Order: sequence, then C-alpha cells, then structure tokens
Amino acid sequence: MRPIQVTKRSHIKKEVIPLPLEIIYRPGARGMYDLSACDWDEENGTGRIKFMPDGGPVDMGIADPWKMRSEFLSPDANWRGMTLRWGRFGVGSEDILEPIRINKEAARAVRFPRMFAEKFFLDTAPSLLDAEFLNWQSLVRAAMTTKMTAWPQLKKEFPPDKITRLCQPMPLGIEWRQGRPTGVIPCSGVLTALIATLQMDALIGAEYRFCACRGCPKSFKVKRRDQRYCDEDCKHRQVVRDGRDRQRKDVPQRTKRESERKSK
Repeated sequence: MRPIQVTKRSHIKKEVIPLPLEIIYRPGARGMYDLSACDWDEENGTGRIKFMPDGGPVDMGIADPWKMRSEFLSPDANWRGMTLRWGRFGVGSEDILEPIRINKEAARAVRFPRMFAEKFFLDTAPSLLDAEFLNWQSLVRAAMTTKMTAWPQLKKEFPPDKITRLCQPMPLGIEWRQGRPTGVIPCSGVLTALIATLQMDALIGAEYRFCACRGCPKSFKVKRRDQRYCDEDCKHRQVVRDGRDRQRKDVPQRTKRESERKSK
C-alpha cells in the first residue's frame, strides 16, 4: 500500500487528506496460446490466437504486481512462461497479439481461401507474439525511466495505440476499511497490472533507473542522484571491468612508445 495526498478543494479552504492507495492484482487464468487454431474473421481479414486455460483455479489470490513486473523485464522472460505463471496478457477479447489486418484491396485481388489465410496467420503468429512481447518490454523500460508528462512523446518510438493505453488513467475505486477510505486499483490482466505499477510510481514520484553494470538487467528505485548501480556488488564488478578495459587500451600505446624509444 502506497500513501498519496489527495487535495479537497472548497471555497473556504484547501484541505489535504492522506489517502492510502493500492493495486489489487489478481492474475487471471493461467494457460497457453494455442498455436494450432485461431479465431479468423474472413470479412475483415483479422485473426486472433485462442488462449487455452490450463484448467487450474482462476482465482490465484492477490499477487505483487511489482514482483510480476520484475519477472516481466527479466532477460529470460517470454510470453510462454508469463502466461503459464501469471495468466493471459489481456482481459476478455484483448490479448498481447494485435489482430492481423490484411489490406482490403490486396485481399480482394488475391482472394485467399480461408484455409490459406489461417495457415499464414498461424505460421507467423509465434514470431509476432515474440515481437509484441519484446516491444512491451521496451515500452515498460522506457516508461520507468521517463517522466509521466513525457509519456505521450514515446509515440515517436512505439505504436500510438500502446502509448494511448499507457496514458489512459487506471480505474480508481474507494473502499472503506475500519472506518478509513482506501483507494483501490483492481487489475487482472498482465498488461493492466504493468501499467498500473507505472502510473502508481509516477504518482508518488518514484524514480527508477536500470543498473549501469554490463549484463545486469535489474532496475532500482533511485535514492541518490549519483546512484548508477542496483547494489555494491554490481558497482564493484563494473569498476573492475572498467579498469581492465583501460589497461587493454593502454597496452598498444605503451608498446608503441617502447618501440619509438628503442628505434632512437
């Protein structure tokens, strides 16, 4: 639970009321996308891969969305593992894979039979899912290290529909607990929870950076302006690497100077 300040305005005076705010993240049904079949809309030339729940309980209880975000940003993360652990990326008919849209003029000219269109869709679906996953990873990283006011400018680097979704305010509800109000953001899909954590961090002014140590994918909340590493171990490793790199660069120069001295 992360406290924020909510301002109540009136004609007489302005009151600041502390309102605890939390994300209630209940992952959806776990499962996999069935790459052997799809929902095909022949009229619009669109397709969507079917999500197949694993048959386990839908209610996984409340999970930590920041922990899920950390796993999502891991170099080893992929859409297969995430759906098995955290459920589908979207809610209802929404999925990580955007529908494929075939140019209407081309569709009329070629007149692909449905079976060929579906086969083409399914053959390319895995690579499209991979690309979508990597694109969302990059967008989440960019949003973490960019001020919320500058998020709309990310349309230069990412699809506009993703930025629109990123900037869309999360639904906020109020629950009364022991006579006190609590702000609640309910989430179920992976993408919804990811965006909720980004907006929450921006709301409380949390600044994140990614570790400057080569090979370390971790992010960290900035506590000092000069902080560049997630921990002291990474700082030490990078200092050692930088020292070795300088030594390697100095070797040719020393060799050249020694050769010049011998030639004299």
